[in-house]
Amino acid sequence: LMQALWSLVKQKRIEQTRQEGEARYHRIVDNSPAGMHFYELKPDGSLVFTDANFAADRILGVDNHQFIGKTIEEAFPGLVSTEIPSQYRRIAAEGGTWQSDQVNYDDGKIHGAYVVTVSQITPGSVVAMFMDITGRKRAETELQAAYEQVASTEEELRSQYNELAHAQEELVKRQQQLDEITTTVPGVVYQ
Repeated sequence: LMQALWSLVKQKRIEQTRQEGEARYHRIVDNSPAGMHFYELKPDGSLVFTDANFAADRILGVDNHQFIGKTIEEAFPGLVSTEIPSQYRRIAAEGGTWQSDQVNYDDGKIHGAYVVTVSQITPGSVVAMFMDITGRKRAETELQAAYEQVASTEEELRSQYNELAHAQEELVKRQQQLDEITTTVPGVVYQ
């Protein structure tokens, strides 16, 4: 009886520890600043959307739960012609991590540039973590345009400076010539 009671207590502690670990995991996922999409690789090779965190809704501006049960291609048709679905499948099947520094996406409802990292959670399942870098990319483009404008302005200013320097040299020459004339021809008054 004591042994059965002790076994029950141990089992209860194990279950409590498991539940605490699960709750901690869900808090981390739900409070992450990165959007997270979860997928499961089915035996037929389809990759099915299974869940998303709150950040995914905020970043993409849609309720991602509408994609649950859909294949990655059905949920995100803009990815069909990219390497992304095959990379996600490869990671789900083989393990490891895949990253893209910039995935541009636009399907009318969702649009932007994202950095994406995909990792296997368990064999056959992956998490795709993403951050919106649209603002950063826009700022980089604006910064590049401003740099090009400054470079162009600098080139124009150098050209104008060179013209002014040449004009100043000519003026100095002409002044010297005038000075020579006035010293060699005394008594001539110039107006």
